[in-house]
Amino acid sequence: MLRAYWLIASVVVAGCAPPPPPPPNGTDVELPAPRATDVGTPSGSPVEKTIGPAGGTLASADGLLAIDVPAGALAADTLLGVQPLTNTAPSGLGPGFRLTPAGATFSSPVKLTFKPTTEQLAGTVLALTGIGYQDASGFWRWMRGVERDEASGSVSVATTHFSSYSLIAGAQLQPPSASVQTSQQLSLSAVVCYTVPTPPGEEELAPVFSSAPEGEEVYPVSLINKLSNWSVNGIAGGNDTVGTITGGTWRTKLFTAPKNKPSPATVAVSVDVANLELDGQTFAKAVLVSNVTIGDAGEVQTWRGPVTLSWTKVDSDRTASWQLAGTVEFGQPYDRSSEPAATNYMVTAGSTQISNYHVVKNYTGGPETCTGDDTLDADSGIGGGLVFRKSPSEYGLDLHFSNSAHMTCTSAALSRGFVDHVHWQQNEDAVVGSDYDGNGEPAGCGGMKFIASPPDARSLTGSATWSCPTWDGSYTATLTWDLTGSP
Repeated sequence: MLRAYWLIASVVVAGCAPPPPPPPNGTDVELPAPRATDVGTPSGSPVEKTIGPAGGTLASADGLLAIDVPAGALAADTLLGVQPLTNTAPSGLGPGFRLTPAGATFSSPVKLTFKPTTEQLAGTVLALTGIGYQDASGFWRWMRGVERDEASGSVSVATTHFSSYSLIAGAQLQPPSASVQTSQQLSLSAVVCYTVPTPPGEEELAPVFSSAPEGEEVYPVSLINKLSNWSVNGIAGGNDTVGTITGGTWRTKLFTAPKNKPSPATVAVSVDVANLELDGQTFAKAVLVSNVTIGDAGEVQTWRGPVTLSWTKVDSDRTASWQLAGTVEFGQPYDRSSEPAATNYMVTAGSTQISNYHVVKNYTGGPETCTGDDTLDADSGIGGGLVFRKSPSEYGLDLHFSNSAHMTCTSAALSRGFVDHVHWQQNEDAVVGSDYDGNGEPAGCGGMKFIASPPDARSLTGSATWSCPTWDGSYTATLTWDLTGSP
């Protein structure tokens, strides 16, 4: 049976954790000993491709990692793969990948190029990123020769071997984004990482990228002096209008939201990091930013709850059905300039859990029967948003579910597998206050508005059922939801 593969973004990173408070009396200490981490476990199916002596390219399904194999790097046709892994250490940016076959070597360097999203770079900057790999002993190593291209937003490096790789941050402000109520407080920490010099006799190895063990109480002054100028919206220490920065240690500060919600409601809490040194390379000054959204006391900041979706499509030669159930979270309200009267909540990355994904395809016009059963994991092809207009009593849902299922098809002379997808989306132009979608079609096919009852309650419960013709058949679908709002 052939398998249809889909990729889930997960994080595998170099070992780096928030440093502890400074040593007493300003005395300096040695760098803490590096730590090995567990090997990540597969979190999705790999992408594979056969590449031979002529060279070729391979990319992850999400486009975050590209591999360029030059001509002559391989002596024979070889099946190469990209396997997403679970996170085994902090300070990673975006997904981590195991490149297979593990331990494979090349006659000439292979180029790895990471292209992180804006969300993955939150709390840091491209100029402070690097690429790390995990060695056979479990240590993460900071690779030499990394090139950063600000114009394309990519980070690349050359390597002659396959292992587990990740884009990593030399410094990061955590959490990179958050929501608080007026007068509430939020703890922010700057993570400053370091490399350990390679022992004599191992000069050919990249240095270990590490941090202090958990509970370590002292840290080198050379790292403490990297941070300065904690600010809010560029104001040193902040003020009563945008919020203030106080107390804490050299790396951890306390943000106190103002008594009244500012306009705009999102403020930038920042700290300068200067002269950070990793493996002898000194990085120029950079500003680490955490975007903090401030809401009125009691204002809903997140919506979370169960959803179910049933979908049946009947074509001239087949019947296909999907059943999907799980939970979804909408968080971090934001405003769009084109819709000043609307409050929008996007699906929170990494928070969505969908299970019971099932596909059945029965070809009524032929001898072939196809069945499949698969699970749609966290943030794998799940997106959308929740939008309010005028008041919480009038809102619209915009959800996308998509995935590739493992399918088995049988006939008298054939057994094969293929990819099938679920995609459902409501037309956002039609979800609120209109009976028709943007193309003038009935809203029952393209979108509809949903009414919360009672108005302004922190409960959005409802269902929608629709049936629409297609060019060669028809489909019906039912969506139900039960969301609860939290401040």
